[in-house]
Amino acid sequence: MKTAVYTYHFRRYLGRNLTRAEAAVIAPLEKMRVRRLERRLLVVDPPGVDTRGILCAYVEYLRKRYNPTSDILIMTQSKEMSVYIARRLKTPDAQTYAATGRRPGNIRGLTYDTALLFDIQDYGVCSPARKNNDFRRVATAVFPVISSNPNSLLILHARADIPHLHRWPGLKEYTDPTFSPHPPSESTAYGATLSRASTESKAHGPRASALGSTTDNLPILIPLKITPI
Repeated sequence: MKTAVYTYHFRRYLGRNLTRAEAAVIAPLEKMRVRRLERRLLVVDPPGVDTRGILCAYVEYLRKRYNPTSDILIMTQSKEMSVYIARRLKTPDAQTYAATGRRPGNIRGLTYDTALLFDIQDYGVCSPARKNNDFRRVATAVFPVISSNPNSLLILHARADIPHLHRWPGLKEYTDPTFSPHPPSESTAYGATLSRASTESKAHGPRASALGSTTDNLPILIPLKITPI
């Protein structure tokens, strides 16, 4: 019921209901937005699920309904894909930038309120999944520029069959492992939807994940540490 409450206005904007996987991502984001919490998340798609489209639609919704002058950064593994997505989100009143995770230095000097970094596992030498990676180039180029206003948004998106992305060499210092999925022995890992908002009601108590059944095939949300250690 709470999920339906938080996604109500977005569903009306789309003109359709959300799939369970889409709701698992949008509901926590909307809950955090309503509570004016920082939205800095790693979204991990399980096999067979692709949330890139709904995340783009959500950013479009935010720009049209709440922050029409917000600037947006789109980063993918290729410039062509980034340009394609950026053009679809383009508006006359704000800037939409296209960049590639293989050359993150090209965005230095830009400012934006929203950043969507898709398929970070495919960023070449900057892929955080590589043992010897240069993901810090991406983090130092993107993270510090995100504004601190409540409407700002930073999403890192990954598609992989590997659970525990917080253990990827390039992500360890940027993710909070206390919000990470339970090990496979306790759950199917991808059956968990994690967010700072989902534990907000515990008010500094023990942090627990909101687990679905082991047959769920839902994305995982893991909070980011925006400031490198």
